[in-house]
Amino acid sequence: MPINSTGLNTFLVQSPLKDRSRVLLSLAPLPKHNLPMSRLFVMVEHPPMPHLKEVLPILINQMLRHYEEEVKDNPENAFEHNLEWANRLINQMLKPNELNELNFIFGGIKNNQLQFAYNGKINGYIIFKEGEKYRHLDLIKTYGDKQKETGPFFSNLISGDLSPDNLVIFCTAPVFDFLTIDRLEKIILSRPMEDACRYLEKTLNQIENQLSFGGLIINLLTPTAQRQIQIASSVKITPDNSIRRLVRKERETENILSPSLLAVFKNFFEKFEKKKVPNNETETEPTVQPRSDLETIKKIAKIYNRITGWQGQVKKTWRTTIKFFSRPARPTEDAPVEKIIASKKSAKTTHSKIQYKIELRQKLINLWQVGVVTIKMLIQKLWQMARARLLALPPTRRYLFLGAVIIGTIFVVSVGLTYQQNSNRLEQEKYNQLLNSIKEKIDQADSSIIYKNEEQAKKLLTEIKNDLAGFPRDTANRREIRNNLLANADTIAAKLRHLETVVPTLAADLTVLNLACQPTDLISTKLSFFFFCKNDENFWQYDIKNKTTVGLTSPILGELKNKFVKKDGAILLLNGQNRLTQFDPTTGSFSSLEVTWPKTDSEIKLIGHYNTYLYSLDTKNNLITKHKESTTGFTKGSAWLKENGSVSDITAWTIDGSIYTAKPNGTINKFDGGQLQNFSLIALDPQLNSAVKIFSSPDSTNLFILDPGQKRMIIWNKKTQKLIAQYTAEEFIDLKDFSIDEKNKTIYLLNGMKIQNIKY
Repeated sequence: MPINSTGLNTFLVQSPLKDRSRVLLSLAPLPKHNLPMSRLFVMVEHPPMPHLKEVLPILINQMLRHYEEEVKDNPENAFEHNLEWANRLINQMLKPNELNELNFIFGGIKNNQLQFAYNGKINGYIIFKEGEKYRHLDLIKTYGDKQKETGPFFSNLISGDLSPDNLVIFCTAPVFDFLTIDRLEKIILSRPMEDACRYLEKTLNQIENQLSFGGLIINLLTPTAQRQIQIASSVKITPDNSIRRLVRKERETENILSPSLLAVFKNFFEKFEKKKVPNNETETEPTVQPRSDLETIKKIAKIYNRITGWQGQVKKTWRTTIKFFSRPARPTEDAPVEKIIASKKSAKTTHSKIQYKIELRQKLINLWQVGVVTIKMLIQKLWQMARARLLALPPTRRYLFLGAVIIGTIFVVSVGLTYQQNSNRLEQEKYNQLLNSIKEKIDQADSSIIYKNEEQAKKLLTEIKNDLAGFPRDTANRREIRNNLLANADTIAAKLRHLETVVPTLAADLTVLNLACQPTDLISTKLSFFFFCKNDENFWQYDIKNKTTVGLTSPILGELKNKFVKKDGAILLLNGQNRLTQFDPTTGSFSSLEVTWPKTDSEIKLIGHYNTYLYSLDTKNNLITKHKESTTGFTKGSAWLKENGSVSDITAWTIDGSIYTAKPNGTINKFDGGQLQNFSLIALDPQLNSAVKIFSSPDSTNLFILDPGQKRMIIWNKKTQKLIAQYTAEEFIDLKDFSIDEKNKTIYLLNGMKIQNIKY
């Protein structure tokens, strides 16, 4: 069958007052004979969002144009390729919340082949001839897949060949709120397609419930079949039996009403049978009466509005209230069922309570009914009195009174409208001032970042967020504007964070060693990595060049607990018995150092070294001690800390002349000469809530902070107390320790069983 014999007809009901939903219908032009392409059709039902009104026509136009380009390259698979491209385009142009609001069908017909894909609530039926009767099949329910929460927008493609004498109809969901498929089939088969579509538009346009309707009919009926259908429907009816036959045919066919509503409209059909029809009238459309459909749909619309309108809401609230008062008490843990029915006395009490609630509910129902009847009678009485007095007046005075009422009503309404307009104008002016103020602050913050004035940018960002907290969100347009402003503020915040996502380089894989423990401490030198596990006696060396690992052992090591690298490269090691050992990386030798701790019961947690002094943290006695170097090690030393605060919860420190300490909650403190100094990371974003290790050196202005909780490495300027950079990576899942090569601007990180490095 040539493509030009395929008819595509549409019906669309849409007006400015129908604002619950909008429908877009688009048909591609008939293709040229030399191009093997489908004729495309698109139908979209969407809520009246301003952004969707602007974007959807552009989106549909691009989908149709892209299909023409695909046909030139690959005509056989053009529709499938265009569908994949459309999925990507839709995800780029629309937000996730907007995608969930769309009911979308996109398809094409080429010769007798139909292809389509859909998303959301779309009705699709094929009408086919079986024997001498026409039947229908739900395409969406039969062949469509359930829509997934995740995945592409068009998740499945339905295609197949249509036979002659077939009709396919696609329509939006609201159409089936008022018309069943049987009624649609009856309307379509009883008249030419264009007339059927116009009839549907005229009928559905009578519904005043702010809904839009749209549909598409694909006609493959042969001219002979169309003539047969039309001839069969053009029977001459005598005046005596025209209405009777219409009603009989209505009853033989499933009409547009659902079974639950048949009883409601029984009287309507009985009255309609009794109406008189002029003599010698030829019925041109016996199976579908326009007046019958219009009146029926109007009644359905009234019932629909009665259910969803204020009357339905009042009834629903009343039922909920009655249900609440009649709800039986539920057993609790303190009063289980066994205790409630433990005795006859309890059973009688429970029965009395239930009986009381039933009586209370009945009293409330009676009270409500009496109240409704009383109010209704009062209103009727007042209306009758007012009407009687009005009719008792002379005609002139009556007209003057009615005129005064009308003028007074107009005056009150005009005063109210004027007040409302003034209020709206003032509110709009206030809104515009706030909007312009936020936009100006965003521009100023961007400029401050460009000119390196981050303090000013942070101050402006705080003001922007405070303003946005009070930004009006009473309309969809204002909510969209607020979301855009929030996105701009988030962009500024990201620039101020200096947060960079990196891909670390693998320096050494320790999993091949099959260690009995997981390394916790790392030291890097020019040629090797050294690492050990806490409470383990092994000290490991990894040769960077040869990629080999050697276990270094010594009887003086013991179970290692802490380490510190001196300026000359020597490594100080502290074991669990508070013994101090020095390791020389150049010779690979260990030597024991004598040191006298300030208390006999000292528990040394951390050690450090600066110039010729050893610093130790005694968590049991809350002491930081400074030990002078001696020929055999270090002297007993003296208390260095002059503050009264607790230092027993310090987890890490670094010494560059000053001592920087880290606590489990992320607090970083600075001490000079034993005194606490003014040092804060309050400007860091996001805030630090944990810190495993910190490091600095006397020759550097940088303080390096490892934050495993947020998978980042922080570089902070000690002098200016400003952020230099933050580095994060998806691979940072088990950060333990780090070591700095400041000469080559490299950070080595102990990440689980791997040693990785990043540049800074």
